[in-house]
Amino acid sequence: MDTFANLKTTIADYLARDDLTSNIPDFITLAESRMNKELRIREMMKRSTTTTAASDDTNLLPTGFLEARDIFIDGNPKTPLMYVTPGHYSAIYGGSETGKPKVFTVIGSEMRLGPSPDAVYTVEMLYYGRITALSDSATSNDILTNYPDLY
Repeated sequence: MDTFANLKTTIADYLARDDLTSNIPDFITLAESRMNKELRIREMMKRSTTTTAASDDTNLLPTGFLEARDIFIDGNPKTPLMYVTPGHYSAIYGGSETGKPKVFTVIGSEMRLGPSPDAVYTVEMLYYGRITALSDSATSNDILTNYPDLY
């Protein structure tokens, strides 16, 4: 089970039913969806950097973002940002306060920093990202390589 084609063959052999062969890609997609909801393993960790704009507390999250692990303001030393809930963020930083960010929250597809940056900062994020979906063009991924039994 080292490629998408081999995985489909293994599933077809396991099912021993010809009438489900066309559904096997859907079974794989459903398995990947569940893995993205439940797994948080090192193979899913990614690193991203972005820059802030002065007086703008929002930054778009990276494509495929699932969950933040660590977020820092880059510098010497790096300044870790603490996660707060959206409600806490709104209660504390809902006004017009600016400064070097101390906290972050996630709302929809955005990360919000509090207080709003008073300058341009580089933000480094270590996060869990979606696994690469298998397909005829993406024939393998880290999960299939290291944990084929999950499929």
